[in-house]
Amino acid sequence: PKSGTHLLKNIVLAIPGTHFRADLAETAVLPTPHAQLAYLQAGLYDLRPGVVYIGHIPYSPLVADWLRRQGVRQIFIYRDPRDYTISLTHYIMRERRNLYDTFATQPDDAARLLLAICGSGGGQRAYSYATPDALPNVHFMYAAFLGWRSEADVLAVRYEDLIGADGAAAATAVSTLRRILTHLHMPISDTLLDAMRHEGMQPAHSPTYRQGRSHAWQSEYRAAHHAAFTAVAPTLLNELGYQP
Repeated sequence: PKSGTHLLKNIVLAIPGTHFRADLAETAVLPTPHAQLAYLQAGLYDLRPGVVYIGHIPYSPLVADWLRRQGVRQIFIYRDPRDYTISLTHYIMRERRNLYDTFATQPDDAARLLLAICGSGGGQRAYSYATPDALPNVHFMYAAFLGWRSEADVLAVRYEDLIGADGAAAATAVSTLRRILTHLHMPISDTLLDAMRHEGMQPAHSPTYRQGRSHAWQSEYRAAHHAAFTAVAPTLLNELGYQP
């Protein structure tokens, strides 16, 4: 969640012959792998070539095995966890949906950001959405999804590697697009790469878009936020290859 799902969707939909079918984000709030699998089995009703689904799907061997047997080509996108916490905080306050009441009772944005880092309700102890005030802390949130990075038939991409517009960042973006096309068994051409960059890579096309940039944490994290992040997820940045 809040890691570029809609950006990735737009990029893939810039490929000719693709069309969007459904958003299966609700998978993330279901309590067990068996419940998540049942939801996906009902939701993934059209698996013809070119059909695109998006979702926030916690990793489990059960779900991974089923998706593999269906021949689904999966792309997993993730971002700097510090930017995730900032994006989540602003999203909750702007959209006024799930967890809004919990966040709105905090005295200021700095306290709300601490809540996104440390979690609330049962989410401070486990990956849980069991109650209306439950939000997994940043460690539990990432731990629930990062197993997809270890699946050999899943392509993992970083949000930051898709949004570069100039210089070395642009070259990284093009290289990442090539990896996506190769993973999807699509022919690569300069025309298609241009379409994916200029039509697909438009963060403003996302319904949850706010700024569409990386390293926002550098301007919003204070000493208390860094300390809380280190206490909750001491090894996460190193595991993902981000600089502390």
